[in-house]
Amino acid sequence: MPLDNEEYDMDKLFSILNKAAAIIAMLMFITGGGMALYVMIFGN
Repeated sequence: MPLDNEEYDMDKLFSILNKAAAIIAMLMFITGGGMALYVMIFGN
């Protein structure tokens, strides 16, 4: 049983990390796109 609990905790941890990574990647993508847009509009 303890092994099962540890595996479950690891799965939960990985799913949380995956969600966090996806959110961070999305935020970075949005930020990068926004900065590129800003440079295109206001940089010239």
